[in-house]
Amino acid sequence: MKVLRRAGVYFTVLPFCFFAAAPFLWMLITTFKQDRDLYRAQNNPFLFNDPPTLDNLRLLLFETNYLSFVRNSAVVGLLVLPNFTPVGEVVSITPRPHPDAQGTAIGDPNAPVRIDVFEDFQCPACRTFTENYEPLIVSNSVSAGRVYYVFRHWPFIGPESLQAANASMCANAQGRFWDYHDILFQNQTGENVGAFADRRLVAFAENLGLNMSDFNACFRSNEYQAEIQSDYSEGSQLGVGGTPAVFVNGVQLSPGFIPSYDQIVEAIDSVIGVTPTAP
Repeated sequence: MKVLRRAGVYFTVLPFCFFAAAPFLWMLITTFKQDRDLYRAQNNPFLFNDPPTLDNLRLLLFETNYLSFVRNSAVVGLLVLPNFTPVGEVVSITPRPHPDAQGTAIGDPNAPVRIDVFEDFQCPACRTFTENYEPLIVSNSVSAGRVYYVFRHWPFIGPESLQAANASMCANAQGRFWDYHDILFQNQTGENVGAFADRRLVAFAENLGLNMSDFNACFRSNEYQAEIQSDYSEGSQLGVGGTPAVFVNGVQLSPGFIPSYDQIVEAIDSVIGVTPTAP
């Protein structure tokens, strides 16, 4: 099921109209100020060696004021316009079972095998891993008490990666990390293309029915920045250079590559002492 969330047309169009008309309004408002400055400049012997003409002064002041306005408008536009653009469509999820979910981990913490997976929510390969391998690991190994599965943050692609990690931890504070984890990957459309803009991250939380007052306060304050940085630093120390990076009891599988599900099962069986079945 897809939920369409769009801002009203006025909130989308009016900001653009304002920024288009603003230069002309600015010129009108500053006309008297320019004339005053022209008079002062013509009679100030310290500004020029030779008395300037009125036309040259007018052109100089216009260029200075206009370029200053354009620069400031661009800065304001970058800050304001994202808050008026439509959120776009949000793809809903059907919550999956996550046995013994505890924060960013699932399974029995006393299981003989611990799998740590370092991921970036913007990483396409991480989405592939999450959709294809993670459910098999959970159903075949985590549910059987053989594996303790831990998600680790390694947001390296860009600002949207870091904000997505931040939002997921705020969902985690409400016991919904794995649902938010799933809705992020379900709505992944590219790297730093606005899929995980702040307003969309908030919309994902609304879609899941989270307490928005608590979520927004947490999200705005970057409450879990230290925990995210800790994961990133530990991953870097372990030699993570890309995502997803899979570790079984502290040993990375296929460094630089995505291990296959068979490789992961083989590593699990090796720890437990299971003899592979002959083909």
